Amino acid sequence: MPRRVQLEAIEQLLGLSANSEVREYFEGLELSYVPVTDVEESSILMNCFDVLLNQELKVAGNHRKQDWETGWGENLSEFMNSRDLVSLVPRYFGNKQIARLNQRFIRPVSSHFEAHMLSLLIRLVASKHLTGKTHIAEFGCGSGANLVDLRAVNQEAILTGLDWSLSSQALVGAAAEEIGDNKIHARNFDFFSPDYEFLLGNKSAVITVAALEQVGSNFRKFLDFVLQAKPDVCIHLEPIGELLDRQNIFDFLSLQYFQRRGYLSGYLTELRRLEARGEVTICEARRTFTGSQFIEGHSLVVWAPC
Repeated sequence: MPRRVQLEAIEQLLGLSANSEVREYFEGLELSYVPVTDVEESSILMNCFDVLLNQELKVAGNHRKQDWETGWGENLSEFMNSRDLVSLVPRYFGNKQIARLNQRFIRPVSSHFEAHMLSLLIRLVASKHLTGKTHIAEFGCGSGANLVDLRAVNQEAILTGLDWSLSSQALVGAAAEEIGDNKIHARNFDFFSPDYEFLLGNKSAVITVAALEQVGSNFRKFLDFVLQAKPDVCIHLEPIGELLDRQNIFDFLSLQYFQRRGYLSGYLTELRRLEARGEVTICEARRTFTGSQFIEGHSLVVWAPC
């Protein structure tokens, strides 16, 4: 018998109450799932171990720039043909039959489950932290799908989508033109070589969503950039290993996958060190207990430079 994700449970996890607009949006999402059986769980766990032992597993880093150029190029081609915002959803969503919820595996009823879950998280977090901001910059924006969620929460802010892929800039520009939003802009940006000419201004915010994960432990240049830019708030929905429990098999496998793929490592630890020195304030660091078969990839960290 299918179950449905409960908004109240997510609100409790995030320490907030959804406004009426987010509640209405939630009702239209397909977030039903079926818990896996014990036999299925054993099989999925074995598959996770098999994948971790695969020597051809791709590692994140600046050597994969062309892979992302190609990937967002595919979304661009699809969008130019359809002119449908659904084409902005990254292609890596929808091809997975298993997801994570509350440290267990589940089988989503819809292939859109993970994308819908992330969209909901973005709107919930944005409704708490990004209303009233006049400039919101998403770094590593990819297809620009998250900018649509941000616009739904803040109708007045300038939204800048930044990415190292030229296909991303073309896609964000085309989508903004299609919906007639002249306050959505695209700009080239490389986490490994930040552009200090890009200025955030007053009442600004920085957000990354499953993007900073690609820098591994090489986050220092981007962090220094943000510290100098001094936005009002920085929001990350990323794989944060410091928040997971190594004694839990599901978390342990997620941590192993982070390591094998070279995902974000040590970022929250560094923020905590900076907080101890009085350089930043960490507002929130919490798990959302959601993700794909292999990782819990959308933990929430909210902080601000002092």
